[in-house]
Amino acid sequence: MIQWAVWRRLRTAFRHEDIIAVQCMALLWLPSITLVLLTLNFSSSVIGRDFSTFWMAGHAGDNPYGLLAEFVRERGRPSPVIYNFTYPPPVLFLTKLVAELPLTFAFLAWNCAGAILFYVAAKPYCPKGFPAVLAVITPAAVVNDNFGQMGFLVGALWLFAWRGSNLCAAALAIKPQIGFLVLVKLVRDRRLTGATAWGLAFVAISTIAFGLNIWSDFIRHIIAFQESYVAKSPIVAWLFQSTTPYVGYGLFGWICFASAGNLLLARNFNVWTAATATFLISPYGFHYDMTVVCLGFGIFCFESWDELAWYEKVLVGLAFAVPALVHFGTWFASPILLGGLWVQSRVRPSRGAFGSTKTLAEAQ
Repeated sequence: MIQWAVWRRLRTAFRHEDIIAVQCMALLWLPSITLVLLTLNFSSSVIGRDFSTFWMAGHAGDNPYGLLAEFVRERGRPSPVIYNFTYPPPVLFLTKLVAELPLTFAFLAWNCAGAILFYVAAKPYCPKGFPAVLAVITPAAVVNDNFGQMGFLVGALWLFAWRGSNLCAAALAIKPQIGFLVLVKLVRDRRLTGATAWGLAFVAISTIAFGLNIWSDFIRHIIAFQESYVAKSPIVAWLFQSTTPYVGYGLFGWICFASAGNLLLARNFNVWTAATATFLISPYGFHYDMTVVCLGFGIFCFESWDELAWYEKVLVGLAFAVPALVHFGTWFASPILLGGLWVQSRVRPSRGAFGSTKTLAEAQ
């Protein structure tokens, strides 16, 4: 009886939004972040992380695609390591920039700048009472920080593109396997021409800066990479990093999950459902790419807490934790994300800009 009276007093002392935020943190953030910290391999060395490939591409001269592995060995790497730079030539502007700093400082600056950019992009999407800082401490965000990957950058581009930026929509071509569903948004909003113009501008500027051969080198490299990806077994590490169906379930499984994802997406197409469906439809994507997905489930849970049944809260919580759960095997990711997308597609929150079919711009 005493405990119940204390609980009632606390409920009247705090706003309803504050209580829901605490409940969401207890269900989503605390368990997931704890699991990430327990399962990630933290190392004091930046060498060998994904970012080191990005940084070394800035030092690779005129051929970052064909000579990168040799370049690494020339600098005294004791054993051959595969540094596979697969980004299109416009990304070389960024690699040249970060290469101006020592590797460790560049790694820290890259993560800090990415977190700030993602925070700025995410803040307009955060409903009243939702702490915007949580956007940069999701499971995907923590994993991205450890790898030094592009999860913050690509996530920010996604969020900016959804709010009307044609430049950011075009820039998502740096990771087309993650940004492809923005095309649907561009067509719906009649912005495809503007985004295409920006894309052609990126191609022209990078060609002027790095030469026409850089594009042929990139195309040959990416074709060879895709052929090896389809023809051979996936890299062993991907079995504990990939969050898309193809790696764990093969071609037939991928088709099944992609078909189900498309059907659910057709029921409710918005910035969050499209982000989740991307990891069911795309042939490959990784835990560090899921910054928008995690943020989406966090905001969805906050906005929909009163409408969700207990099992729906569990599904959303598991989907939020996928970047941590994939450590136990890629096979867990797709069924969980499909369940999370099912909840997202059927429950329309009573609060927030995405509680209706309106876009954020229309809601404002």
